Amino acid sequence: MAPNRSAECRAPNDKELAATQIIAFPLAEASAKIRSGPPLADEGDDATLPYWAGVIPLVTTRGEPIPALP
Repeated sequence: MAPNRSAECRAPNDKELAATQIIAFPLAEASAKIRSGPPLADEGDDATLPYWAGVIPLVTTRGEPIPALP
């Protein structure tokens, strides 16, 4: 979402790694959890670190139609 962002952040700690799993599987259908309002500031150990936290909006817009080649 943000190029090179991981290089600017601290590495995950052992507790975070233990609570994280990455899996891959084909999707026929999907759903997403959404929220409203801005993110809340973390009050844990990360609150004292000099990292930006927030939202990077992603916007999809319709472009000009491109006709098929003859």
